[in-house]
Amino acid sequence: ALGTKTFYELTGSYKKNTLRSVLFDDPFDPRYVHPDSLNTGAFQFISAGTDLNRFNRSTESWIAKLDVTSQVTKRHQVKFGVEFKRDRVFMEDITLVPAEDENGQQIQPFRPVIRPPSQSTHDRLIRRPNTFAAYIQDKIEYESLIINVGFRFDLFDPNGRVPVDLTDPNIYNPFKLQNIFHDLDGDGVISLEEQTDANRLTVAEREKFWYRSASLKTQLSPRLGVAYPITDRGVIHFSFGIFRQIPDYEQLYRGDELKITSAAGIQGGKTGSGFGNPDLKPQRTTMYELGLQQQLTDNIGADLTIYYRDIRDWVSTGQPIQAALAGVAYGRRINRDFANVLGFTVAVNRRFANHFSFGLDYTFQVADGTNSTPEEEFFAEQGGAEPTRQLTPLDWDQRHSLNASLFVGASDWGLSLIERLNTGQPYTPQITTFGRTGRNIIGGLEKNSRRKPTRFTIDLTGFKSFRFNNYHIKFFAKIFNLLDSKNPLNVFGDTGEADFTFTQRQAISADPTFFLRPDFYSEPRRIQLGVNVGL
Repeated sequence: ALGTKTFYELTGSYKKNTLRSVLFDDPFDPRYVHPDSLNTGAFQFISAGTDLNRFNRSTESWIAKLDVTSQVTKRHQVKFGVEFKRDRVFMEDITLVPAEDENGQQIQPFRPVIRPPSQSTHDRLIRRPNTFAAYIQDKIEYESLIINVGFRFDLFDPNGRVPVDLTDPNIYNPFKLQNIFHDLDGDGVISLEEQTDANRLTVAEREKFWYRSASLKTQLSPRLGVAYPITDRGVIHFSFGIFRQIPDYEQLYRGDELKITSAAGIQGGKTGSGFGNPDLKPQRTTMYELGLQQQLTDNIGADLTIYYRDIRDWVSTGQPIQAALAGVAYGRRINRDFANVLGFTVAVNRRFANHFSFGLDYTFQVADGTNSTPEEEFFAEQGGAEPTRQLTPLDWDQRHSLNASLFVGASDWGLSLIERLNTGQPYTPQITTFGRTGRNIIGGLEKNSRRKPTRFTIDLTGFKSFRFNNYHIKFFAKIFNLLDSKNPLNVFGDTGEADFTFTQRQAISADPTFFLRPDFYSEPRRIQLGVNVGL
């Protein structure tokens, strides 16, 4: 405390998240087999082989934060603070490949090797982004009005690099002659005499002119909240704010070295879904909210909230960048997409009294945007589709949601019932035709123009507690999906059903279980029984 009206809170923290995925600890384990064993026919499961991918990722964060609160006057409470975060991002993604002899022939029997990070089968990066934020807020209180007004300043330093020439981005394997050889006579042209192995530029020499630093990203965000009592039991509230969200480090750094190869087509890096971009801007969301809270009785209250969100600089994949080598292009993350979310929520709640309580809420929401994920746009462009130029329902657009809960009990026993009813999210329909030459999926149908089935679930929980000697014992039971409802989470695009596709009628040689998709459904009934024992 800094007096009777001012106090501060200073915190520091460190955290580390790691993810490691390998089949065998030793990358040269003799149990690895040749990747040819992973090849299968159409509509067949992989029945042999070993996973040759090795993935290791860790994020370390050092965070320091200071908050100061002061009751400056009777009506003004001022709060301000700063926060600094430094991250260390490490990622290594390796695909083991067959060893080769000096003639480029694969060595028999199979022996796995790890190619250097300059190759497309080996991504290794260490990045150290920094984040800084500062805010100030004033809470103004009157007898009939409460106002919260403030500003927040955000700064993000990605500490990344971007190739200067995006048509020739791979520092390890450039296409342009001036990026491969020294220009000895300085005439701007690489002659045949200059195109020798002895005259090649080293990677260290290219480093001097190859990259530029990613720019700092800043944003000043206003915030406003107002609460105005209209009666002794009702309050109208309004809020406005601009918020920013730094893109996932996966979108910033994964494949940011742009190690494209001479292979024809639209390349997407080791993930196959597009290269990262450390110069991405943070996503910007402008939010408006208007609501009414009304107490209906001593125990029952109602709440109506209308909201709108305008989302800009949504991460997408840009149009393919044509490389300096004919026929070669690649997709890269950019800030292009946007989305709008509009909806309202009505809720009625009864607080616990006379041995029961309940809650009921309904939400209507429309979520439209240009794309749901960056990968969606990349694969569409890879398939020859035009860039998205209109708003369509987003993958998570759920128009209607109804939730209800009921609790009956006392201090030593209780039963709780929770019900959820959600209309289906959108999917893109497909028309599949078959001829003598095989299967043909007709594209061009409107994206996310159909809806998956409605989902309904009920969960039941109960408990009974008592004391035995000096111990407090509590038995409990939890039943998820009480009615064992078979709720589809995903469907086949040609039928709109989760358990049937027209393709299985034509796939004569298919594995009979290939089209069975238990992952298309929510989990069946699950029962948990347990006991807690305490003093």
